[in-house]
Amino acid sequence: MNNLKQFTAIIEKEGNQFVALCPELDTASQGETVEKARYNLLEAL
Repeated sequence: MNNLKQFTAIIEKEGNQFVALCPELDTASQGETVEKARYNLLEAL
């Protein structure tokens, strides 16, 4: 049985930061780069 789930990540630049949002779970994070914002979002999830 596969327990992996796939979610959407929307990453946008806001000022000098990148904001990452997962709309399905209403969770967000941020970082100084796209990669860091994505990593931080994964940690938050």
